[in-house]
Amino acid sequence: MAGTGRPRRLLRLLAISAAAALLIGGVSTALWLGGEQAGKAREVGLVTLVAGVIVTAALTVVNLALRWLRWHFLLRALGVRPPARESAQLFVFLLPAILTPFTLGELAQIAALRRWTARPARAGVVAWLLARGGDVGALALLIVLGDLWGALALLVLLTVIAAAIIVHTSVRDAQASWPTTLTVYIGLSIAGWVPAALSIAVVSALSGALIDPLAAMRAFASATLLGGVTGSPGGMATTGAIMIGQLESLGVATAIAAGTTLAVRVGTTIFSACVGAAWWAARWRDGIDMFLGRASGAQTHFDELAPQYAEEIPPHVRERLLGRKIALMEKRLASLSIAGGGRGLDLGCGHGWYALDMAARGWRMDGCDLTPGQVAAARDNAARQGRTLGFAVASVDGLPYADGSFDFVYSVNVLHHVTDEVVRARAWQEIVRVLKPGGVFLLHEMNTRNPLFRLYMSYLFPLLNRIDDGTEKWLLPHHLPEVAGARWGEDVDYITFLPDFVPGVVMRPLLPLERRLEGSHLRIWSAHYMATLRKGG
Repeated sequence: MAGTGRPRRLLRLLAISAAAALLIGGVSTALWLGGEQAGKAREVGLVTLVAGVIVTAALTVVNLALRWLRWHFLLRALGVRPPARESAQLFVFLLPAILTPFTLGELAQIAALRRWTARPARAGVVAWLLARGGDVGALALLIVLGDLWGALALLVLLTVIAAAIIVHTSVRDAQASWPTTLTVYIGLSIAGWVPAALSIAVVSALSGALIDPLAAMRAFASATLLGGVTGSPGGMATTGAIMIGQLESLGVATAIAAGTTLAVRVGTTIFSACVGAAWWAARWRDGIDMFLGRASGAQTHFDELAPQYAEEIPPHVRERLLGRKIALMEKRLASLSIAGGGRGLDLGCGHGWYALDMAARGWRMDGCDLTPGQVAAARDNAARQGRTLGFAVASVDGLPYADGSFDFVYSVNVLHHVTDEVVRARAWQEIVRVLKPGGVFLLHEMNTRNPLFRLYMSYLFPLLNRIDDGTEKWLLPHHLPEVAGARWGEDVDYITFLPDFVPGVVMRPLLPLERRLEGSHLRIWSAHYMATLRKGG
């Protein structure tokens, strides 16, 4: 969520949600527990109860973040590729639905998902079944943690069921096989519930009762699962009673058991619903547009971003990457006997930074971009430098240039935005068409061969910045497509390891280490790469 205002607004919404949970949830949960048990809960003390709610709410935030990650991952695996920001917003909008019977209100996601798939009902229902199934399976595993063979048997059973569903629906993300999808799905399901389940042990400790963490997780899981099976909204009138009984069976005094249950219920279910309610109060127009299918899609986001595009990447990062990538290109062009002063095309030129720098070095440059706003910015930048470059509005699969126009073409982090495989196939042929015989295409892309970097770029980076929106299809350096009439060179240049969020004062002393990594066998895990495609092979 780029900009200093966004994190502050998010923290303010979380604070409002916590306050609402304390006020509304405390009263309602006390009523659910019954007068006598609520009276016992007060014996724990208001400060302890409030501290317990705050700690539980913090653990619930971790739970929600991991569950959103799993949900977004499942949607991508099912062939639905919503922008990460809109996906996260939809997930939060749906949080109050946990107070509907069997959480069936979450199926309202189908209305929003229809903008991202041709078969919204099927995708929405399957995603919901897998998400709910993952929750049930994770909680069941926590219940049988003490029984190794029972846990293994349950894990195998859940794996078989989930695999059958996933394989039947067919995993459509070409970069994630179904075994990988299954592993990530099960891992996120379990990891998502562990922090929330530990809240019982933490809150009990605040009240002076130390209990075994595994036993505490079993108590939480059994109460939550059995409460959910009843179908009552949020496990109302069931989960709390079971939780108190579970704690008492562990030797916890009734007053502490009731107080712990009160804090945990408020900090989990009520807090989650209040987060969603607060988001609706702040962004209700977005919610209505999203569920009515009127929200803007991802295709126009670069035009909307054009005025602030330069602010999305820190200047010290942009300048470092620009210098490194241009140096790589000039070195490669020289090695292929493409003399300085040749004609080149910047494919997806954005604001024209690379084209203008190449022109300053003596190359005759043109640039094109799909979005008029980006091209207008590139022309303005050229005018300020007193240069005349041929910038044009054009799609990668329909370049407005004659055959054999360029000695070289390059793209910098562009083609992963072309998610339609048919369009991408035409783009490769267009690139080859406009190259002269022996001309080269220099492909600069993010190196998502590194699984951690891929996780960052696909799920976290789109939430922090708006350049990528989470719908990208990455090109891997070791699995580049065959292109008719051209051949990829064997040498791939791997560069940069330092993340873009590293401040300049910290980055500078780390640059020598980065250069060493680039020259080592670890270079294949770098953040960026450049591959060369030569016309005629």
